[in-house]
Formats: sequence, C-alpha cells, structure tokens
Amino acid sequence: MKDTGQSKLRSNWAYTIRSKPATAKVRISGMGKAVGLAVYRVDAEKVRDEVDIDFTQGGHPAVYGYIPRGEVWIESTLSNREAAIVLLHELVEYELMREGLSYSKAHDKACAVEHRLRQTLGHESLTANDIVKVAALAYSCWASTHTKR
Repeated sequence: MKDTGQSKLRSNWAYTIRSKPATAKVRISGMGKAVGLAVYRVDAEKVRDEVDIDFTQGGHPAVYGYIPRGEVWIESTLSNREAAIVLLHELVEYELMREGLSYSKAHDKACAVEHRLRQTLGHESLTANDIVKVAALAYSCWASTHTKR
C-alpha cells in the first residue's frame, strides 16, 4: 500500500499542537504562590485540546515548555485534596529538575514525597484555601531534609 503522506501529516500536526504557545485562556483562577511560583488552576481539557494532549493533573515549565517560567498549573477538576497533593508533586519535581536531575529520576522522587502526603492526609478533605498552604508546608518539610546535588 502506498504511503499517502498521512504519517508525515500526523507527526507534523502533533508537533504543531505541542509547540503552540499556551495562552491565558486556559487559566481558570490564580491560587496564590507556593515556593515563589504562581499557582494556577487550569482548564486541562482545553490544554489537551489546544496545546498538549499529554497534559494531565499538573505541570511546570521544566517538563512542559509552554507553561510560563515561574508558574505551576494544576488541573481544575481535581478535588482540593488531590490538587494539594499534585501541587506538592510538581513543586518537588520542579526543584529536583532545576538541580539537574532527569525528569524520570525527579518524577520518581516526587512520587515518593507525594505518597507520604497521601498517607498523612488520609481521606481528609481540604478547602480551596488549604491547597497552597498544605502543599507549601509539605514542601518545606521535604526541603528541610533534602540534600541538594
């Protein structure tokens, strides 16, 4: 069967979607600052439709180049408890990548820190005002024991 150029079209189209700059239209609300980074709840479906099909739960600029420097994005559909946990994960992962760890290693370490917060919180629910506070406090606890590379 002759290649009609569909595979090239698909790869070019995927590249165009991934390289398209994100705009403020995906931001739903600012949540404040955590560890010096602005935290936004975003319309993740819109991010997946218009920017990056792989965006899930949260992200930062070290992994997702379309997220502006100094920002962390959290999916708006997450519960407040889950948003705090994901925010902690993103903060730890971002710091580790800034220190030079690969995404894979930073992600694994952030998952371990995330797991500790999940155990600590149990099934406790949080308010929207608790999200950044809880994540920042948990980050501070992690940072106090973390040895930089």
